[in-house]
Amino acid sequence: MQKKYVILFLGSALAALLTVSCLQPIDCYLLTVTASNAAGGSTSGSGYYAAGAEATISAKANTGYCFDRWDDGSRANPRKVSVNGDISYTAFFSSGGGTADTSGGSNPADNTAFDGDGATYSTFSVSDTKAIHFSRGNLQYNAATNRWRFAEHQYDRIGQGNSNISPSYNGWIDLFGWATSGWNNGASAYQPWSTSTQNSDYFTGGDLSGAYAEADWAWHNPIVNGGNQRHMWRLPTAIEWNYLLYGRENAMAKRTYATVNGQHGLIILPDDWETPSGIDLSIAIGNWETNTYSVDQWDLMERAGAIFLPTTGARRQGTQVVEEDVTGFYISSTLANSDFYHHLSFSTIFGGLPIYAPGNGTISEGQGVRPIRD
Repeated sequence: MQKKYVILFLGSALAALLTVSCLQPIDCYLLTVTASNAAGGSTSGSGYYAAGAEATISAKANTGYCFDRWDDGSRANPRKVSVNGDISYTAFFSSGGGTADTSGGSNPADNTAFDGDGATYSTFSVSDTKAIHFSRGNLQYNAATNRWRFAEHQYDRIGQGNSNISPSYNGWIDLFGWATSGWNNGASAYQPWSTSTQNSDYFTGGDLSGAYAEADWAWHNPIVNGGNQRHMWRLPTAIEWNYLLYGRENAMAKRTYATVNGQHGLIILPDDWETPSGIDLSIAIGNWETNTYSVDQWDLMERAGAIFLPTTGARRQGTQVVEEDVTGFYISSTLANSDFYHHLSFSTIFGGLPIYAPGNGTISEGQGVRPIRD
């Protein structure tokens, strides 16, 4: 934030005596608008704006390219944005022309893995009678702008950046204590930036459903690249995580460890999986290098419907991030007791069974959130 000055001009009667009447300081914020790559196009709208001002940003594609989207998922161009703090937007461009390769794609019509709200076209059974769609990435939050979004890529995670958690942090976090959606559920620690180490500060008294449904981050908040409306997404229950990984048909053959773009994690395959041509896939748990994929190779897997849950680590003792390269922790909507919630966890450092669904996570500990949609 900077202090700028508004020059107030007087009427013509006083113009001969005085040009300006006063210099009045106001709060201004920096709006930064950039292109993801200079070859693709350019943007406009950057600058300082008065607090609360509405600004217009736009993107112009160069020859051979077309505007794709903004980094928050919006495809409006130009678009109006509110400036309530220092904020940035990035425009993405894609090259035009040619014929799309739809082999292995889960939605051959437009060769994408996700619909306009960020949900997979592929489906995953979580009970004998229900199948769900996963979100395009883990849930992230920016406290300074009060914005929620899905990660741009499935393999994206924040890691050590979560140690910066605070009510004014102008960056993204993706590890959250239990029921910290921002809805006042009666517990003292209910904001996304909560770092209390006392379990009693987070205890809701029930699962994140029914009377406490609004304590579910994905249900309570509009997600800017996930439809931008409340009550579109939710967390899996502990029973649903368990059924997905152990109960559905051929469940054991539909999850495996992998390294994608250098990031360790767990691949979960949809109900109607077919491995894309040219891709090698081994079903094994215990070694991240069981499957190693480049961005281009993962693109084929993703368009065929595969889900990737990156290792997240956990935020403990308030702001200490640990195990981000070796363990994945994903919260369920199911409370175990006053000190623990059920979660999905997977790791190469666990003894015995390397995937726990459900395991138990301490409710004051920050863990990952991967929403689903019915």
